[in-house]
Amino acid sequence: MEALQTFFTQLFTELNNEDSIAVIFFLVISFLIGLIFGRFSIAGKLRRARKALRQKESELIALQAEHNVLLEQFEENEEILKKTIAENAELKKQIAQLDKEKMEIQGNLYAATDQIEKLKKDNLSNLSQIDELNNKITILQASNTNLSSEVERDVEVINDITQIQNSYKETINRLGALETKLDKLEKENTGLRSEITSLKDSSSIALVDVNLKENDASTVSKEEIAIKAKKAIKSTLGSKIPIATAKNKDNLSAIKGIGPFIEGKLNEIGIYTFEQISKFDKDFIQLVTEAIQFFPGRIKRDNWIGQAKKLMKKK
Repeated sequence: MEALQTFFTQLFTELNNEDSIAVIFFLVISFLIGLIFGRFSIAGKLRRARKALRQKESELIALQAEHNVLLEQFEENEEILKKTIAENAELKKQIAQLDKEKMEIQGNLYAATDQIEKLKKDNLSNLSQIDELNNKITILQASNTNLSSEVERDVEVINDITQIQNSYKETINRLGALETKLDKLEKENTGLRSEITSLKDSSSIALVDVNLKENDASTVSKEEIAIKAKKAIKSTLGSKIPIATAKNKDNLSAIKGIGPFIEGKLNEIGIYTFEQISKFDKDFIQLVTEAIQFFPGRIKRDNWIGQAKKLMKKK
């Protein structure tokens, strides 16, 4: 402290003139100006730093908003992917079911074809038997003609009084034998006629069965079946199944087993609401299956009716 006092005392003693005072004043003023400029410089830097900070905060908020949008899009795309995977699995099941049904239909078709071929062979065999019986009848008719000639000759012999008297007993015997032969031939003819009639009937039945099988083999087109089913559904709506329109339609795709495509098919035939589906019965399920050309048994297996009733309660 004493050294400082000595320094300042000497300073003011040696500088005790106007020039010294001006130098000291100038130094003080310079110090104050430097202090003021330093303060302003620091304030400018602070303002620029705050402005940069606010800009970074705005960018951060924008990035957070963009992150939230991207996150929502990701979740939506993930849901779409899950739904697509589920629909793909369902389509694979439907394809497998179709392949199975196709194999069953082919098996039935082959069996029906074999049965038709067998019936045709049986029919040919029956026709051959009929031809043989016709030949036998022709032979028997020839035999009858010969017998008739013999009878006429015997009548001529009977008319001859002399021959009658000489061969009365012989003629009686021959007449008895002829009558026996005639009775036998008549019985044979009757039996052959019955057999021919039976064979003709069996042949006609075989031909009818063949025609029926052939008609069954030529299946009616799915379009014709669908048209008939749609007409039947149209006549049924309003009685046991209530009528609905697109204005009060429900989201039928909420039912498991109904996608957008099947929902469109149902709307085409007048099915719009859960209430309508909840009132389906066995016959109406068959009509709907045929009308929308759906997989047989799927409506019952997926329990559309039960699902529709539950969804009605949630409405």
